[in-house]
Amino acid sequence: MPCMHMQSALARQMPGCSTTGRSNTQLQNSRLSHRAFQPQAARPFTTSSYTSSCTAQRGSRCLRGRSLSAGRVYAASASQEEADLRADYGALSERLESLADEVHDLLQGNSLYLVGMMGSGKSTVGRLVGKAMKYPLLDTDALIEQSSKVTVSKIFADEGEEAFRDLETEVLHQLMPFTKCIIATGGGAVIRRKNWGFMQHGVVIWLDGSPELLASHVLGQSGGTKSRPLIFSNTDVQEQASQPPEAGESDEYKQTVEKLRGILEDRQGKYSFADIRVPLQSEEHGSLAAEAVVVAYRILKAVKDRLHSSAAERQAKIKFKIEGANDVPKTMQVKQSPVSANGHE
Repeated sequence: MPCMHMQSALARQMPGCSTTGRSNTQLQNSRLSHRAFQPQAARPFTTSSYTSSCTAQRGSRCLRGRSLSAGRVYAASASQEEADLRADYGALSERLESLADEVHDLLQGNSLYLVGMMGSGKSTVGRLVGKAMKYPLLDTDALIEQSSKVTVSKIFADEGEEAFRDLETEVLHQLMPFTKCIIATGGGAVIRRKNWGFMQHGVVIWLDGSPELLASHVLGQSGGTKSRPLIFSNTDVQEQASQPPEAGESDEYKQTVEKLRGILEDRQGKYSFADIRVPLQSEEHGSLAAEAVVVAYRILKAVKDRLHSSAAERQAKIKFKIEGANDVPKTMQVKQSPVSANGHE
């Protein structure tokens, strides 16, 4: 059966969108149409998250190039405001909405990309941020699964990780022209340099959590490690089945923590290329995760602070002046051209 192209699926779900610089023929020749497997019946997306509010035009500016100072990750820090808001959920919700309005104007239509390890809550938190900003959430793993009718785990099992990474790169490539979106990426999206070229058309936010916190999230989700091909092992399952329930549960947690720790160590440097780092830990209880709405607040506040900080840095550079200009060596002094001084061209 013919394979559904990712861009066609996006276009059908978001009828008000159009893509720039890519013809229908180019889209039909996309790598997604040359899958090693043939998916079952293809049909347009029906998920309500993929709405027509996502505009397929390049942002008015590349935030990495103009609005953000490159070369350093901005770390979101705790504030007294956050501490006060945690005690009043109603006030926190209102503050989230007001922050969203401010960030919406500052971003000028550019998208937010969420990166981070499996279990960091990119989709959950992204949905909250998107709701506050009235931006749709686009989940790259979900897009792959919905277009191919095959789960991520099956792609890993049947074709291997590289085949999945190729699809992931193609999805990010095709999402690049879309603005006003929250894009939740897969945990390994940061591995390939090419992917960063696509994501840096927006603001990249790293949701950073400890291996222990991530393991708790993964094991607490439906399917546990079975839906996580990089850390799932049939051998582990067999070993746990032969042990008492209490010991088996403890061993599964320990094994998951160690596997996640190894993956995080390999990717830590790549995640640090993000524009903003947002911690997932609770300020009150460091070993526990903060509530999703608190993480959403941290994201919006960090984006606002980072954009304001970058704007101030640009203004400072524009208004600089040289102190002690008379002490500058003659070879570095700016002098009027002799031609201009004589009034001749």
